[in-house]
Amino acid sequence: MTTETDTPRAAHPNIFVGAVQFALNYWARFVVWIQGLYYLVMGLWPVLNIGSFEEVTGPKTDLWLVKTVGILIVVCGFVLVLSAYRRRIRLEVAFLGIGIALALIIIELVYVTIGTISPIYLLDAVVQALLIVGWFRRGGPYE
Repeated sequence: MTTETDTPRAAHPNIFVGAVQFALNYWARFVVWIQGLYYLVMGLWPVLNIGSFEEVTGPKTDLWLVKTVGILIVVCGFVLVLSAYRRRIRLEVAFLGIGIALALIIIELVYVTIGTISPIYLLDAVVQALLIVGWFRRGGPYE
C-alpha cells in the first residue's frame, strides 16, 4: 500500500489547471464580446441609416422588415455583451451565439445563391463562420 508521501506529485497542478481555466474563460468572453459588439453595430446600421446600408448591400423593398431584423440582431448582441460583461456564459448563451450565427450563414448562402441578395452578404457569412469557430476553439462552447 502506498501512502501520499510515497507517490510523486506533479508540481503545483492547481496552478496549471487554474491557468488553463483562466485562458479558456478569457477566450470565451473575448469571442462573446466580439460577437455581441458586431451584432450591435451591424443590427443598428440599417435602423439608423438605411441609405448607407442599401448602398453597400443593395436596394431593399420591405424596409420595415430590414429594420425589424436589425432590431432583433441588436437584441441578440445586447444579450451576448451582457453575458460577457457579467462573465456568465452559459449553455443558453452558447445556443444563442452559435444558433444565430448558423442561421445567418444559412440564410445568406441560400439567398445569395438564388440571387435575392447581394454577394456582399458572403463576407458576413465568413464572419459568422469565424465566430462559430471561435466558440469551439476553446474546447467547448460554454462554461
